Amino acid sequence: TKAGTPFYIAPEVLTGNYNEKCDVWSAGVILYILLCGYPPFYGESNKQILDAVKQGKLDFSSAEWKDKSKESIEIIKKMICDQHIRLFTDQVLNDPWMSMSKIKVVFNEKIKILYHNIKKFAKLDKLRKLVLYFICRNL
Repeated sequence: TKAGTPFYIAPEVLTGNYNEKCDVWSAGVILYILLCGYPPFYGESNKQILDAVKQGKLDFSSAEWKDKSKESIEIIKKMICDQHIRLFTDQVLNDPWMSMSKIKVVFNEKIKILYHNIKKFAKLDKLRKLVLYFICRNL
């Protein structure tokens, strides 16, 4: 999509009916992008994108979704849907997938790995550090 395209706009915004659930839609679109790397609605023009938004059909069949949890896909489906069945903000935050305990476990493991790598790097002599810095900088 082109920069500035309206793939994140809830359909009811297009008709002037903005409410809290419009923000849930936008957050769902952002979550979709974070999990797979591209927006849920696309087209060659703004009109095509807006038509796709109005249809609201989500596709989870691509390879990027194969390793995602069923719960993550379900919360997105509950966020990017018709406003009458779309979750409210507090419902999204209370969803089991949004539980911070899961995130903390993954985050703590990544922090441990990062800490270990930093300690390993700190033990290197100056020449090796400089070479590694040069390689990383030029990638």
